[in-house]
Amino acid sequence: MSAVPRVIEDLVENFRTDCVGFAGFTILIWDHLDTFTTEVEYIWKGKKGPLVYLFVLNRYLTPLGFIINLFAYLSPMWTLESSWIGSVCPQPILIFVVVAMGIGWLIVFSVQAWLLSNGLPVIHNPISGVRACTMIFPPAVYVVQY
Repeated sequence: MSAVPRVIEDLVENFRTDCVGFAGFTILIWDHLDTFTTEVEYIWKGKKGPLVYLFVLNRYLTPLGFIINLFAYLSPMWTLESSWIGSVCPQPILIFVVVAMGIGWLIVFSVQAWLLSNGLPVIHNPISGVRACTMIFPPAVYVVQY
C-alpha cells in the first residue's frame, strides 16, 4: 500500500488531472467543430449504413463520457467508485467495433479459403520466363446461370 500524499501534493495532482481533462475535452470539441462541415457532407447528407451509425455513436458518446468524467473530477459527491461511468460509456462502441472487425475478418478469410480451394493455376509459357503466382477460376465459379 502506498503512503498517503501530503496535502499540497494531493491538491497539485488533482489540479493537474483537472487541467489535462479540460485540455483533452477542449481538443475534442475543437476537432468536432473543425470537422463538422465534412461530417455534414459525408455523414448526414451521405448514404446511411451501419458504419455511419457507428461513427455517430462514437462521435457523440465520447464527449458524453468526457463530460461525465469532468463532472466526476470537479464534484465532491463523486467518489472513485462512482466515476467509472464516464470511462465505460464508450466501451460498448469499442466492443462492437472489435466484434464487427472479427466478423469481417472471418468473412474475408472464408472467401479467400473458398477462392483458393476453387482456383486453378495459370499456365505460363516456359520460354516467356514468366513465373507469376496467379490463379483463375473455372466458369462454374463466377458465371451466373439465369
